[in-house]
Amino acid sequence: MAIRFGTDDFDREVLESEIPVLVDFYADWCGPCKAMAPVIDKLSAEFEGKVKVGKFNVEDDLGIAREYGVSSIPNLKFFKNGEVVDTVIGRITEEELREKLAGLLMAEERKNDDFTRGSICITEKIQQGSVSYSARADG
Repeated sequence: MAIRFGTDDFDREVLESEIPVLVDFYADWCGPCKAMAPVIDKLSAEFEGKVKVGKFNVEDDLGIAREYGVSSIPNLKFFKNGEVVDTVIGRITEEELREKLAGLLMAEERKNDDFTRGSICITEKIQQGSVSYSARADG
């Protein structure tokens, strides 16, 4: 089941999260939001531990909703390292949302792989005594 984000824990749970976060900005009276709820809950379980999936009721704090440009709901915001990296406004199919979440994870894994490969490469060169440094300024 999706986490319920609130005003008191939004920064800690979303902006400071060590894993990507999907926030479903919704309202209880919103028909399309209600239709999305089972999809959100299902994918929350499917991506548990990899992507934090939660809901934020816009009526609980209009300030947070405004801060993230939420003027229509449902409004799905994908956060990485405290920043919005993608947005979906309106209903989306389960498969489309699954693909978005998988893409978010693949981008994270690629970044980690690039870092690891770079670290290994530098370590090998240090061990071989062949490290050189260079700087390049683009512009």
